[in-house]
Amino acid sequence: MLNVQQVQAPDDRYQRFADLAPFVRDAISSIAALSPAQRLDVKFLEREFIPGLGLNDELLHEQPPELAPSFGKGLHLWQYPNQLAPYLAWLARNASGISSYMEIGCRWGGMFILIAEWLRHSGADLKTVIALDPIAPTPFIATYFELLQEQAGIEPVYLQAYSTSPLVGAHVDRLKPDFVFIDGDHSLRRAAGSPAGALPRQHYRTSRHPLPGLSGYDAALESAEGIRSTWLRWVRIH
Repeated sequence: MLNVQQVQAPDDRYQRFADLAPFVRDAISSIAALSPAQRLDVKFLEREFIPGLGLNDELLHEQPPELAPSFGKGLHLWQYPNQLAPYLAWLARNASGISSYMEIGCRWGGMFILIAEWLRHSGADLKTVIALDPIAPTPFIATYFELLQEQAGIEPVYLQAYSTSPLVGAHVDRLKPDFVFIDGDHSLRRAAGSPAGALPRQHYRTSRHPLPGLSGYDAALESAEGIRSTWLRWVRIH
């Protein structure tokens, strides 16, 4: 989640996430330890697992106050648990066949780490994971990529750019990610220009989901009008 003006993240935030970076390994272990039944248990995921991973502490006026004990901790996830939980359960049922994952707008990296690891442990045969954001790789991302490089067969790619840049377009053409999570600039101008929205349908994974391979998860936030409008336009086109 990133506004176009916030290309440079504050140094104090970087230091804070550097101090939290060891939690990345703990989070990965927690995700791997879940049983198949727990991965499908929406109430458990919403009430225990997701808050336990830690929630973000920015723009708190958009967050339910009852989640306050989890703010500013762990992976700093910036999604509502009651929306993220059914999404994770759906992924657990539909991860098979996904070989490449891309997140547009990875911010600090918590959601990127969660979804990549969730796919890996839910039957996906990941070969490539791609994180995209205008800010430099954060300590969370750097730590996660180091851990991935210790495991053969997964190519981690970080693109420090806007989704509309030619660099990103070239990487999308080369890698053709078959599962994309859109969580970048929420303005209509940039959301509409995202390469994910322009990809031919065959670049997306086919499944029972009404929008195969394409996710835009912040459509409920008041700051996400661009995402909401682009999502509805993509539905009409496809």
